[in-house]
Amino acid sequence: MSATSSTRSTAPQTQHRLTYPVLIAIAHVHHASAWSVTCESITHRLANQCQEHQHIPAAPTSTVHTAHKHSHNALAYLATCVPMETCGGTPPAVP
Repeated sequence: MSATSSTRSTAPQTQHRLTYPVLIAIAHVHHASAWSVTCESITHRLANQCQEHQHIPAAPTSTVHTAHKHSHNALAYLATCVPMETCGGTPPAVP
């Protein structure tokens, strides 16, 4: 009777880190409407850049935060593009 020993070798798993381009602009303005127009044009530009890198069209995720400080309007605009690797869905599994 003989015993056979086998060894299994596994390759290390690679982790993929997703990156999201983010634009953050903070300004103290007296006229929020002028700032709103600027944010809208930035959103359109980012949406066009995102769609150039995607297989299917998708709108960017955007959020506008408003805060009041020292009686001035402080607006912070955040626009995030969905990276092309995910196309708005779950990232592919790593084999």
